[in-house]
Amino acid sequence: MADIKGRPRKAIIQEKNIGFYLTWKQYAIVQKKAKEAKLTISDYMRQVALNAKVIERWTPKQQEGARRVIGVAADIHQLMLNSKEMTADELEQMFQKYRDILDEAIEILRHAR
Repeated sequence: MADIKGRPRKAIIQEKNIGFYLTWKQYAIVQKKAKEAKLTISDYMRQVALNAKVIERWTPKQQEGARRVIGVAADIHQLMLNSKEMTADELEQMFQKYRDILDEAIEILRHAR
């Protein structure tokens, strides 16, 4: 009987191929990371896909809460620029208003899931 020649069969056969596009810059980063890990790009991407922690996108409620916080930050900045022209009582009222808005935004973010 003749010896069987060629590459031995893999223990685990990869049966499904998926593809995706990268920019050249992204590809260079993946290539560098795979090389540092001493893996092929395919093996590196497989391990990342199976083991990496993925952070999900924000829900619409979380986005709304973030928008409110950013809006308050911009308003407070503008308030500080104009604060010399305001009385202490006016400033206190404005800060209370922003405190309430921030409290609402925090509640939205807290219960957004």
